[in-house]
Amino acid sequence: MRSVAGTSAGPTEEIGRAKALHDAGAITPAEFDALKSQALSRSSYTE
Repeated sequence: MRSVAGTSAGPTEEIGRAKALHDAGAITPAEFDALKSQALSRSSYTE
């Protein structure tokens, strides 16, 4: 799976990048869902 997460990007930016890749056909819907879940799970650990 490709990574769109940057070290300083928040979940909104990560999901936005994943959405752009999905819209461009660069990643599958399943990859988009996985990246979205990863971004959201990382955000729950941030204070």
